[in-house]
Amino acid sequence: MGSNEQKLLDAKTQFEECVARHTSVEENGQHIIQFPLPRGTVKEQIKLSIIIGENSMKIEWTPKGETEPFVKTLPNLLSENYDKEEVKAMFVNGVLRIIQPPLTTPATLQHEIPPPATIVSDPPQPDTRQSTEEERDGGGGLEDGSTKSKSMGKEEESHAGGITEAAAATMTAGYYEVAKELIRTHRREILSVAVGLAILGMSMYLIPDRRCHDY
Repeated sequence: MGSNEQKLLDAKTQFEECVARHTSVEENGQHIIQFPLPRGTVKEQIKLSIIIGENSMKIEWTPKGETEPFVKTLPNLLSENYDKEEVKAMFVNGVLRIIQPPLTTPATLQHEIPPPATIVSDPPQPDTRQSTEEERDGGGGLEDGSTKSKSMGKEEESHAGGITEAAAATMTAGYYEVAKELIRTHRREILSVAVGLAILGMSMYLIPDRRCHDY
């Protein structure tokens, strides 16, 4: 074996021993892995590569004048959740230091919980139908001896007639539920119109036309 081959073999042995003697320390929150380099080597004399994989760490060292590197694979010595772009390597007094900066704790996201929606129900609608004591009691007189008329005025009759027409048109259009609700809400007005029309028709039928007997 020639001298060059022996030197290369010795360098490889030294490299493997140095990698095997790696240590891990914590400084200022940094995780540092230290590899003591072979004696007599300086940064310019070697080509060193650290390849960090998912579960492994590969150290490649190419001595000066050589083309093929010495390779040593180790388990990944970095702590979990590291950022590869933040990992640095540097030489300090003949020692290779692989430095992992402290992990940054992500800020806790505080989601503001909106207050529950307040459900506001519509207030009950007042009864617009006007009733009198006489209507509830079946009729009666006033203090001055006169009586209240139970018949509707022209405005009320027009209002009831309009409701009746609206209910009929709604039912004709096929909106039976809407028509039913309209009739239920205004049944008193509609009933008054119906009764008035019935009485008018009966009176016209029963009372003879007196003009025929005026001779």
